[in-house]
Amino acid sequence: MTRTRNRLRFSALVGVAAVTASLLAAPATAGPGRTGIVAAADPGVIKGQITDDKGAPIDATITVTKVDRSWSTTAYTWDSGTLGAYRVENVPPGDYKVSISDNTRGYQWVHQQETFDAGNVVTVVAGVEVVVDEQWLPLGTVEFTVLDDETGAPVPKPCVYIDVPTNASVNICGANGKVVVPDLIPGDWKYHLDGGGTHFAQEGEPYVHVDRGRTTKVTAALRRGAAVLVKVVDRATNTPLSSICLYTITVVTDGVQSRVGTYCSNPDGSIQIGPFDGSAKFQLYAWQSRNPYNPPVKLYGDQWVTPTGGTGDQRLATMVTIPAKTIVSLPNVLMDPPGSITGVVKNAAGSPVAGVCSYPWSFFAGILGLPAGRCTNGQGQYTINDLGPYKWPVKFSAYGSGTTWSGNVANRYAATLVQVSANGTATMNATIADEGKLTGTLRGPTGSWSGAWVFAYDAATGDVVYSVQAPDNYETGTYLVRLLNTQKVYLYFGAEGKGCWYGPAVGAGRKVTAAAVAVTAGAVTTLNLDTRVNCAASPFVQMPRR
Repeated sequence: MTRTRNRLRFSALVGVAAVTASLLAAPATAGPGRTGIVAAADPGVIKGQITDDKGAPIDATITVTKVDRSWSTTAYTWDSGTLGAYRVENVPPGDYKVSISDNTRGYQWVHQQETFDAGNVVTVVAGVEVVVDEQWLPLGTVEFTVLDDETGAPVPKPCVYIDVPTNASVNICGANGKVVVPDLIPGDWKYHLDGGGTHFAQEGEPYVHVDRGRTTKVTAALRRGAAVLVKVVDRATNTPLSSICLYTITVVTDGVQSRVGTYCSNPDGSIQIGPFDGSAKFQLYAWQSRNPYNPPVKLYGDQWVTPTGGTGDQRLATMVTIPAKTIVSLPNVLMDPPGSITGVVKNAAGSPVAGVCSYPWSFFAGILGLPAGRCTNGQGQYTINDLGPYKWPVKFSAYGSGTTWSGNVANRYAATLVQVSANGTATMNATIADEGKLTGTLRGPTGSWSGAWVFAYDAATGDVVYSVQAPDNYETGTYLVRLLNTQKVYLYFGAEGKGCWYGPAVGAGRKVTAAAVAVTAGAVTTLNLDTRVNCAASPFVQMPRR
């Protein structure tokens, strides 16, 4: 009798009593836009099939919510054993809204609606199965047109980041002023536009509205900077190289060490360097970035970049000059196989010295990350790997010793250059000097040493030999400059926010002129520094070509 009553109720509900038997034999289905119901065992059931926007079965989470929101339950297609199929049992009679969701598509309400309120009502009757199939609508697309704010020309390589609440936000780049971002879930999402190396990023945090199955178009203008376009290739084969990085070495004065920016090549070998606000001037140092979990098939050596290939001598490297708001293209960077320099470092007494670090360039210690193996072991042995097959200087530096260059000299310009061969090892031994020191009191405009600093530059090359950012003795306000050899140095010092180049004090009304200070290896030189009487302009009209 119960089954007969259900058949009658179902027939009355749909108004077609004559087809009850056939409905029981073959349950009706409902695709997007239609819902089928059939008689079934008590209680009510909602079941169906979920497909993607192309009609292929796909897994999803199904949520069944009573229209008055007083009851809700969740089911998962992967529990059914059939891809995309679901079945929700024990559904009390009533009116419901059904949604599907996953981590990349967000929520969609039956049938193909974006909100709970817009969703179709699904009526469940006791003892009746409701078949509700749902097909995902295509996700939304945003098409960005990115232009130069002055000329209206397309930005060469714009990129966009969109912050969406999925497993991973979107970060994608385009070309020639276009970035197309597909497969976005609907909503209002914050985005960030970047102009690559040629244009500055968009200011503010704008939002873009995304609808399923639609393309939203956004036009934006970015401010142009100065930039360099360059490509990295294998010298022998002209094959474009990825993961080759360039340091931009900006030569500066007034106590700031050489500024280093890093830019690495794309799979097509291209690099955009910039944008720079105003003009820019720098040299390029190339090196190969190596992933230990996916090492490169072929190794390449470091180099200073010139138009015709690499060099180990920074003086020969190209000085790249870019006027403001100008994009400059450079000749290809030509990479060669690597070689090594090795040797033993001893002191003046002939004993090996441990802990002496070796450098193939002039940067102050710590400004670039150094691979293991460049500092001497207990037997005084060192090795510098990954150098291009060129002539290189070698700097030796350690606390307790004077900075020494290959050939046992005090500055880079006087250094003996070491010829490296591809896949070979050259030898350069060294005798490191005893450490010279420079000390004295340091005073600012009011006589305080608060925030004191001192930089020591080699007078011949402009290389930073040593820097200290605080007094050596806070009670007396004395400073200490270390690592000095027998050489002359210019001092840039300051306290209380005021900086000066050192010059000997002169009479009232006379101009102080910067002067190099002579220091001696193994000796301590005393010199007091006072911004009130020793303040001179920079001794470098232009910093030496470093």
